[in-house]
Amino acid sequence: MKLFLVTFFFSATGMAHIDQGKFIGITVAGDSCEMLVGQNYFENNVAHPLNERIKVNISGVDFVVHHPPVIDVKTQTAAYNHDLFEGIVPTSLGAKGLVITMSHSEIFEGPTEFSLIDHEYKSNKRSVLTCLNLKHE
Repeated sequence: MKLFLVTFFFSATGMAHIDQGKFIGITVAGDSCEMLVGQNYFENNVAHPLNERIKVNISGVDFVVHHPPVIDVKTQTAAYNHDLFEGIVPTSLGAKGLVITMSHSEIFEGPTEFSLIDHEYKSNKRSVLTCLNLKHE
């Protein structure tokens, strides 16, 4: 029975719940925005949420996102945040970071919004593009 529950847990939580294809949303300013989702895979072919990887392109920038780890020595916790996917890529002036917010309700399972942060730390410039109400096209 324990093996079944462990297998069920990893198969249920191991799914990306982000379908491949285009997601369209709207910015706070009312402009259209989109996210292109590519390949979903598990690092080292080990089906565990910490190994889950998804290729995403936003505004011509390629990311490989993953669930952020949650590590806390005081509470002896080694886990992950299943409600987010995050990725970061270097740029010549700093870095671009991507955060995808997930929904896990009975009505909808998938991404609801994303934020793309452009942090030019060499010149101390920062901007964010937030895309809300994502819908799979």
